Amino acid sequence: MGDIEQLNIYVPNPDSSEFARAVAAVFAASGTQVDIRSDSKQAWKKSAREAAHCVFESRRANHPRAIQAIPLLGGHWAFEAAPDPSDWDIAQAVFNPHDIGESAAEQSFAVAQQAYIERFEFPYAFDDFVLILLDGDLGKALPHRPMSSFNLIKQVLKNEPERQVLIRMIGQAPNANQQARLDGFDLEDRISFTTAGLDRLLQACCYVVCQDTPLSLRAALHEKPVLHMGECGLHHIARNPEIDGRIQKSFNRMHRDRPDYARYIHWVLEHGLDINAPDFGATLQRRLGDLGW
Repeated sequence: MGDIEQLNIYVPNPDSSEFARAVAAVFAASGTQVDIRSDSKQAWKKSAREAAHCVFESRRANHPRAIQAIPLLGGHWAFEAAPDPSDWDIAQAVFNPHDIGESAAEQSFAVAQQAYIERFEFPYAFDDFVLILLDGDLGKALPHRPMSSFNLIKQVLKNEPERQVLIRMIGQAPNANQQARLDGFDLEDRISFTTAGLDRLLQACCYVVCQDTPLSLRAALHEKPVLHMGECGLHHIARNPEIDGRIQKSFNRMHRDRPDYARYIHWVLEHGLDINAPDFGATLQRRLGDLGW
């Protein structure tokens, strides 16, 4: 790290990012010049033509000097250099629940639930619905996410013909064109849109369909099955058509699966780096060294 002259950290909220400040402090202590910048697609593309090293919170690593930081739970983060989630080190690691003691897992799980689930006063109005969580890139199919959000909704309706379907946006609001396409789905009797609290919805739903890796962990805190449409870095207890081969097979298997949520949360947090830990600087340096920095 001492050889890195310039590091740019790209985050959605530069003025309030505890993550960016924690990483910046580690690099600044080694003599690196650090800039915390607002994330954008233009900046992401431009970074490949610049000499600076980069850490992206919301975008994949797109050149040899770039690393993606993936939020896990709370202050825990995974740092990965592979562009595609299925190639991340944590994705390639083998999760074996039998390697983890039951007592340690249950204690860790209880602590995580208490710490990371946002409290709400009243339960959601009904349950046994499918919860679809969509991010801001609604209409786009990407190399690691070959299905657009609109096609995702259609697949849920096709493979889940009876349950109610609730859709919640995560992150930025849709533009006018995207909203018009979403409004078309609102004509379906079984579909409705909600802005209710995420944990309130996760507590009530039957299962979750999403394209965002960290949301798989949030659902696991509520012990809810996840069907992840696209390449998934945290695929170990989620169903994934890219792995199963067919969407219908993923739906069928998800209904039969009995994931060990407590052991998985314990395992994932052990693989992540805690920015609030006293040894974060040392663990970050070791991890970045493993990634070639």
